[in-house]
Amino acid sequence: MSFAKIRPEMKMNYSSSAFLERKELLTALVKALDELPLVDRQLVALYYGGGLTKGEIAQKMSTTRSAISMRIKRSHARLCAHLSQAGYPAMDPMLNAAALNEAICTGSPVPPGLYERVLEQVERHRSRLASIRASRRAKFLERVSLVAQVVIAGLAAALAFTAIWTWWEI
Repeated sequence: MSFAKIRPEMKMNYSSSAFLERKELLTALVKALDELPLVDRQLVALYYGGGLTKGEIAQKMSTTRSAISMRIKRSHARLCAHLSQAGYPAMDPMLNAAALNEAICTGSPVPPGLYERVLEQVERHRSRLASIRASRRAKFLERVSLVAQVVIAGLAAALAFTAIWTWWEI
C-alpha cells in the first residue's frame, strides 16, 4: 500500500511524528480492510467511503436496513480486533468514520490496466446496448407492420361490406 498520494491538506494537519503514526495506522487499517470478506468490504466502503446511509445501501442491495447495520457493526468489530492484534490497543475510539473514510479514499494505488479494463467494459456495454436498441427497433417495426396489416384488412372488409350493402339495396 502506497501512501505517497495522500492529499497535501492532510499532511498539514499533522506534525511529522503524528503524520507517521497516522500513516502507520492507515496502513494497518487498509490491511485489516483487505482481510474482510468482499461484501463486508463493499458495505464499509459504501457507508464510510461513499457516504451512503444504511437505508440507501439496504435499498440498493434489496435487503433490510437492520441487516446492513448488523453487517457494518460486525465488520467494525472485526477491524477493531485485527488492529488490536496488530498492536493498536483500544482501537475503537480511533477507528471512527473519518479514519475509515481516509483509509478507503486515500493512498490506494490504481491496479495496472484498470483504465483499459474499464474502457473495454464501457465499449462492451455500449455495443450490447446498441444491439438491444436495434432488436427493439426491429420488434417495434414488426408490430407496426402487423398493426398496419390488420388495419388495412379491416378497411378492406369494411369497404367490401359497404359495397355488398350498397349492391343489396339496389
